[in-house]
Order: sequence, then structure tokens, then C-alpha cells
Amino acid sequence: MLFKKRSLLPFLLLGFALLLMILFIFNAHWDFHYRTILPPYVFVLVDKSLSVGNVPDLKNSPILRINYFADTVSEKTNGLNPEFTALFDSIRTIKNKAGMDSKIIVLSDFNDNASLSPSEKFPFVYPVIVQNETNERNRISLYKVEMPEWIQAKEGVKIKIFTYVSGSVSASVNSIKAKLTLKNEKNVLSEKIVTLKTGLNELSWEQTFSFAGCQLIQFQVENLSDPAAKPSSLSRLVQSVPEFYRIYFLAGKPSEEYAFVKRFLGKIKWVKIESALLKQKGETIAIPNLQNDSGVILMDLEDRQIRNFEALQEARKRKIPIFYQVGLNEISQTRLLLGLFTNGNFMENFSERKFLYNNNELIVKSILDSEGLIWDFQDKGRVFWGWDTWKWDFMKIPEELAYQNFENFWQNNLHFILEESGMGMELEKLNYVLGEENPLHQNKKGIYSFLTNQKEEKIFISDNPEELALKTPNLEIARNYQTNLIFLDQIKDFEGYAKTIMGNQKVFVEKILTIDFRSNIIIFLLIAACLIFFWILSDYEKIKG
Repeated sequence: MLFKKRSLLPFLLLGFALLLMILFIFNAHWDFHYRTILPPYVFVLVDKSLSVGNVPDLKNSPILRINYFADTVSEKTNGLNPEFTALFDSIRTIKNKAGMDSKIIVLSDFNDNASLSPSEKFPFVYPVIVQNETNERNRISLYKVEMPEWIQAKEGVKIKIFTYVSGSVSASVNSIKAKLTLKNEKNVLSEKIVTLKTGLNELSWEQTFSFAGCQLIQFQVENLSDPAAKPSSLSRLVQSVPEFYRIYFLAGKPSEEYAFVKRFLGKIKWVKIESALLKQKGETIAIPNLQNDSGVILMDLEDRQIRNFEALQEARKRKIPIFYQVGLNEISQTRLLLGLFTNGNFMENFSERKFLYNNNELIVKSILDSEGLIWDFQDKGRVFWGWDTWKWDFMKIPEELAYQNFENFWQNNLHFILEESGMGMELEKLNYVLGEENPLHQNKKGIYSFLTNQKEEKIFISDNPEELALKTPNLEIARNYQTNLIFLDQIKDFEGYAKTIMGNQKVFVEKILTIDFRSNIIIFLLIAACLIFFWILSDYEKIKG
């Protein structure tokens, strides 16, 4: 009788409000999928690298999607490193984002110096050549210099210098005369007159540096055919040492220990390694003249493997440091080698025991039971009884201890051999490009000093010369995408140009409408509206009834 007298509408509103409240409490999500027919997006890829110069800002629209690139792709310009141009990688990134039905307009000079993969021919890419701020013909730029960052004083250094000549040499002139100059902060070190052609030129140069220490070396190229042209220059930080240390490293058989120690020694910039490895059983070797060596490392070597034992005896007389890692050999196999350090007498016996390093039990290998792990002798001789030190950095050790046991141990032994207690591991390189990760995490140009391994080091951060040299558009690469090229200043209405490219093409686009019952304010309004109308209708029914 109740339902006959009263309307169901208030109860339906109340039920709907309760349903929405339940969906809100359980944080429900509803996804509605549907398809619609739309014109495809036109993706615009704008080059913000240094070689391009200023490019006018473009805005997103219903058909335009703007992306920027330099070293990577981004929807915003901040965070891009303009010192590098990854053009081809950026096009591939947008291609995967846009899909095959979309078009890609690329505003660039089409110079690339940072992509991991080469250019590809994509028919849906439409190049727009950006007019550069500098359109000088026959302008000469220093593009790149290849030379060691760590050199030895008074020894010849081979240098490769790359120059880039923009524009085109006129038909009547096949080449340009230029002067290359190499100088430090005070003096001109050398000069050379060279002949350059359009494009990239590679020049070889051998130079001897007499200074010791750190210097900023400047390279400069001057166009002799055009005296009014400004010279182009770039600088490199160079470390020069009075001499390199030379170490003779001989191993009796292949092993992980030999491989890891050789790799470690290769990291030391001041050390030149002459390594020898006996690979086959029964193989022997004649020790070379060690007169010019700073030290000797012998590893896992037996007496019978050395044909001229007197060479080692002579090295001991000259007090050349010798480090002997006995390895896994027996006393009978190494009596002569061990006798080098004890005037020919060695009568101890081997036994097996555990030893400690940094308070951690590490390895069980051949060792003298009655003595320590390392024996030091007069006249710079050292015997090491341990083995498998290469495993030390892979052991599970307490967190408070450093994970550099292997390198620290061999660094100390290297100090012993070279009599250089202050020598540390050197930096991988001295010269960095602005925005590139460097030891100081610095993002400003300049020369910086800092301490590492109790030694002062310097690094140099500068602009990328490759990026600055490429001021001429690479039309050949641009034509890989479309043979008919267009320049940016020819386009008056960019959205109209995009519509011309797109034509009348339509595509099916999958759309998703998501309703989040907890975060959508409309749900709150619906619940409130249902409850308000429920109360109004309920009161109306009562009055009516």
C-alpha cells in the first residue's frame, strides 16, 4: 500500500546516491572505450642545439604537437643540453610516439653529432631548414682536436686537428689558405700554413712539449684568404710529466689474477707496462735488459721458465725494485727466484693457512706458516705469498669497509715499486663538454681544481667545438627525407603548412574515458544533488499524502 501511495522516484535517487557512495569508498575506476574519426596529429620536432641558433617558439594546437630536441627529446626546452645534437635518435623517438599515420615536421639544420644510430629514410618526415644566424661563406671553424690528455715532456705527441669550412669555395678558387697556430697562455709554440677545402678537413701534427705540469693549450685557425674573418680557436687542458715510469710485468701462466692486475696497471696514466705472459706448459722466456725500467713484477713464475737468470740478478745489483708474487708454486720450483732476495739461500717450507685483509678472512692459498703475508727485503725487494687478490672486491664484507680492497692493495705495492708514496689513481680524462657529467658535477665553463687521492687535479669544462663549428645546414641529409626542401622563412602560417601536409587524411583514434569515483568532483556533486532531491521529494510526498 505504501508504494501505491508514494512515488518511487525519491527511493531511486537515494539508491543512486548510496551506490555512488559505495563506489567512492572502494575507490572504483570505470574505463569507457570508444572510437572516433579525427585528422592525424602533425608532430613538430624543433632543434634547440647550438648550431641552429634562435628558432621561433611554436604552440600546440588541435593538430600540432610540439616537441624539442638537442641531446634528447623533451616537450620543454629546459633540461636539454644544446652542446649535442641527437637528430636521428630524436626522429626515431617521435616516430614511435606518433605512429605511422602521423606526419613529422623537423625544424633543424640537419647536423648531427650525438646520435647512436645513423640516418634513415622516413617518407613521413618533412624537413624545414632553419636559417642560421651565421651564413658566412668559406668560414673556417676548428671542429675537433684529438690528442693525449696525459703526455710526457720532451717526447713527440701526435695530434689530429679537424677543421670545418662552411659554404662553398667558388669555382675559380679550389681551396683556401689558412694558418694553424698552437700556443699556451704566454707563447706561440708552433705555426703551420695549410690548404683547406669545403667540409671537414683532417690535419696531422706532431708536437713536443717541454713543460712539466698542467697547461691550457690553445689551437687557432685563421683564414688567410679573408683577413677580415675572425679566427676560430679551441683549448685543451694537458698534463705533462717529466718521465713515465716503466714496469716489466711477467706472469708464468694465464690466470684471473694476471688479467685483473694488468687491467689495474693500465689505469695508471704515469705507468707504461711491458707485459709478458707464458701461455703454454714448458714455455720459457729470456728477460730483456731492465736498465731503463723503474720496477719489475713477477707473478706465479718458476725458476725453470727463465732462460737468463743473470738478468734478474743484475737488476737486483742495480737496486731496481722487484715484486714477486709466488702464486701456487712449491718451494722446489721457486728456490732460485726466492734466493734473489736472500743472497741465494732459501730453506723455508710451504704450508697452507688462512690470512686476513682489512680484518676479513678472504682466501686460503700457499703461504709460509712461520712468517707474514708480505716479506720486504733490503734494496727494494718484496715477496708476496698470497693469491687470488682479484676476488677481494667481490667478497661480502661489512658496509663500513671500503669495497676497494684489490685496488688499495695493489696501489700500495705500486707505491713500493715506484718509490712514490703520493701517487694516486688518475682521472680518466681532463676535458669535458658543458653539460656532460664530470667529477665536480659542475655546469659552468672554466678550469677547476680539486683534491683526489691526496693530489690536486684539474679539469677543463668548455663549449662543444663540434656543435659550434656546424653553422651550415646539411642539405644532403635533409634530402634523404624529402627532395623538395623548404626554408623556415618561406612559411608564413605554420598551422596552414601543417594542414597542407596532412591533406584530407582521417584516422580512427581509440579514446578512453576514465571515471575515478574518489577524485572526480562531479561524483560529489551528484551525491549531494541526489540526497537533496530525495529530501525535497520525501517532504513533498508527506505533504501531499
